[in-house]
Amino acid sequence: MGKGDGKNDMTAINEEYREKCNTPSDINKLLPIMKKFADGCNHITELGTGKVVSTWALLAAKPKRFVTYDIIRPPDIERAEIASERAGIDFEFRKTDVSDIEIEETDVLFIDTYHHYNQLIHELRSHGSKVNKYIIMHDTTTYGKKNETMAEDCKEGLKEMGTDLNKYGTSSKKGLMRAIRDFLKENKQWKLEKRILKNNGLTILSRI
Repeated sequence: MGKGDGKNDMTAINEEYREKCNTPSDINKLLPIMKKFADGCNHITELGTGKVVSTWALLAAKPKRFVTYDIIRPPDIERAEIASERAGIDFEFRKTDVSDIEIEETDVLFIDTYHHYNQLIHELRSHGSKVNKYIIMHDTTTYGKKNETMAEDCKEGLKEMGTDLNKYGTSSKKGLMRAIRDFLKENKQWKLEKRILKNNGLTILSRI
């Protein structure tokens, strides 16, 4: 089968992945690590599509199904949809508040949403039981010990969906690492697999 033929053409995905790895960003140095853990996994879920950067690394692992969520539909998502169709990947973008969803059973869950203790502990408790292999979280260095202040575009996106921003509230607990430690204490079937400090930080949990 020639290049670009058929329903298993990974050319566009691989090219985008290499470009994202080589373009400085808040996550580019971590993309090969993410792909390594995602390789061989049939179902991948991404919470926080953002600017469609991590998406390409996870697609490069060639899952059978990929579902990504965000409160804002990014302009570049269409390229990922087209490339996935050519590669034979069942790709779906869902515009929604991830605080109110039930994800499908998945092998890998990547989380890069609102970097706040309340948000992450809710996501881990809500979705951890649906994950078979790995939970990967970004920005665990930058917001490891402090909570993020929500960006204005995120506030507007949530308001458009009718989300009550008061539900995020305040918390005496701060930072993503505190949420991760609390989750691990509650769920002995998970362990800390790897923590990388560079490029804002990446933390990976694996199911025991």
